[in-house]
Amino acid sequence: MQAELRQQAIAFDPQIPIGAMVETTQILGELPALARQVDFFSIGTNDLTFYLLKITRQRDTTKYYYHPLLFQTLAQILATAEEFNLPVTVCGEMAADPLAALGLLALGFRSLSVNPPALFSITQLIRKVNLKKLTPLRTAILQAQNETFLQQTLENWR
Repeated sequence: MQAELRQQAIAFDPQIPIGAMVETTQILGELPALARQVDFFSIGTNDLTFYLLKITRQRDTTKYYYHPLLFQTLAQILATAEEFNLPVTVCGEMAADPLAALGLLALGFRSLSVNPPALFSITQLIRKVNLKKLTPLRTAILQAQNETFLQQTLENWR
């Protein structure tokens, strides 16, 4: 990309990090190749949920935040980012949902982008959670067989 800008004599800052928004299922198989080309990943959970679970935009995605396939996919994306030493941020309404955010923390995410109204509750959650004690929760999340079990596991976590 920078070579193209130089070739076209377009001024740019070569130090600006280049990232990729991961939000479609089509890119999941190409994550390692993509990781070699970027400086960071951002995960768009709203669109990823739509594409992954094949639901329409007319549906309320909040009830799908506890779908085991979504958490498994997020764990896969995080593992690839870690393999290539890339920072990764979770964006979208899922990061603003306190229970789902707890699950994201358990998976190992450390950067959540939330809307301003959710900032206080998510900050309070992060302050209360002992990240070192989340390994059993991560295991339970990744072994969950359905949304009800996963949501109940998060609700009952202490």
